[in-house]
Amino acid sequence: MPEFTPISKDEVPAYNLIQTLDKWVPEFLESEKLIAEIVALREKRTLIKKSDPTEEDVLAAAKEDYQAYRQQRIRRLSDRLAAGRGRALKFFRHDDIQPLVLWDEIAEAIKVFSPSLAGGVSEKIKKSQIGKINDDIEKIISRLRSKNDPRYFVIADNGQVTTDRRGEFVSRWFKTQRKIYDKCNVRGIALKNCTDQERRAYGLLGIDKAINRDSDFCAYDK
Repeated sequence: MPEFTPISKDEVPAYNLIQTLDKWVPEFLESEKLIAEIVALREKRTLIKKSDPTEEDVLAAAKEDYQAYRQQRIRRLSDRLAAGRGRALKFFRHDDIQPLVLWDEIAEAIKVFSPSLAGGVSEKIKKSQIGKINDDIEKIISRLRSKNDPRYFVIADNGQVTTDRRGEFVSRWFKTQRKIYDKCNVRGIALKNCTDQERRAYGLLGIDKAINRDSDFCAYDK
């Protein structure tokens, strides 16, 4: 089987990280777990926001909308009266002034519809749950900041983290391994010929999951 031609150091993002694998790999894995927790909490928050309201909340929101609707009708009717100086009552037949919808009709419609809201969550409870989730997310973010050296990150002008150099390094390692039949380091060199740090990091990161038994190349072994 032909040997893989090792990629150059320049092709590996943040290649200098290979010198401190024992230090940053455990931290990186812990960070990945914390990030997964944040993602899960954000998904939970989205589900809460999308959950059905209660009948009481629907009625309250409808009441508010209905009051605005009535005020709009009154303004339009007043404009029609003003246009005719109060002399003509034909404004009843204008198309832009729709027939009056009574509040009792709306309330009855909500009552008919409400059985489908049996599992609804009140806005008060939603706000409480979302507030707790936001607090939990902030706590995890604080833990992330305390556990990670800022030198690992690329930060945009707006202060947002755009890149984790460690993640780029690990992604490159997986990409290289997917091209090779047996265990290798980030450049494609046989792992047995690499440092103890690289072998430990290989196991912790689970790079072996990317081994390609259908590959035409074995790791570089010279």
